[in-house]
Amino acid sequence: MIKVSATNLEAYRKYLEERISLDALLDTILRRSEPNNMMIKGTLFHEMMQTSEPERYLEFFSEDCITNARSFMNYRSPLFEVKARKQYQTRRGIVSLTGVADQILGNKVVEIKTRYSPIQYEAYSESLQWRVYCDVFDVLEVQYKIFEFKHVSDNDYKACAFFDFFAPKHNHEYVANWIDSYVDFLHLMGLQNAKEVQL
Repeated sequence: MIKVSATNLEAYRKYLEERISLDALLDTILRRSEPNNMMIKGTLFHEMMQTSEPERYLEFFSEDCITNARSFMNYRSPLFEVKARKQYQTRRGIVSLTGVADQILGNKVVEIKTRYSPIQYEAYSESLQWRVYCDVFDVLEVQYKIFEFKHVSDNDYKACAFFDFFAPKHNHEYVANWIDSYVDFLHLMGLQNAKEVQL
């Protein structure tokens, strides 16, 4: 069975909108890219936000950064890194869509993001990720907590923003149409049987 991730689906959208190259899309699908310093810093930030021992991350983030960033979190619900799968019927058979939520808070998914350029609302409102998560996790809302760092070497963020998106009407059909298109692309490129694509 073909598996589809929210990450790959979003990369496919960016490719169709000519925001990334075909090579970049294939690197994502086939997992050919090694994590860069920005990705590694983002992973460390995620871990710091989710752990019960944030002091272990003082090597990477200042005490003020840790205290201030964590003040925006709700730790009454320690449901972090929650994985969910949902099956969809496509023109080419059943596929499995996977999402991993940074945190589940009742009927809401919380996503933590780090970036190294000015925060732009459109970068998140146009994303397929929140639509996918509303459908896969069957929630009404996805909230992004975004932290902007000036440089990857900085130990504190310079700005933050919070965006909330709510499941629109006919969201399931919208997501399903994107999956249909993505699976057609996999077949067009001869990738439908690649081990990175098969569940």
